[in-house]
Amino acid sequence: MARLKIRVICTFAVGTSVLLIANLKNFLDERKVKAFVDIDAVTALDARGTECDIIVTEPSFEHLLPEISAKKVIVVDDFSDIDKMKKGLIDALKELEIPFENP
Repeated sequence: MARLKIRVICTFAVGTSVLLIANLKNFLDERKVKAFVDIDAVTALDARGTECDIIVTEPSFEHLLPEISAKKVIVVDDFSDIDKMKKGLIDALKELEIPFENP
């Protein structure tokens, strides 16, 4: 089974990111993603040197992207914009060739 490592980069890695992680997990479960998924939140300071498959972050942290090794980046203006996050995640799963149900 494939492995998928997702990092959410935000200011404090609590609060909003916890809600976003719950939404990500629910969406991945709904789509029956065929991978072992590891999702967590990191602060902007902790993000440096991170290696992962997918980063989800907001525009204010785009300057960190050169210091992070990620195959796909999803930049969301507002973490409550679930539709944009879902679209970005679907595109990333397709690009990374991670099997999932796409109704």
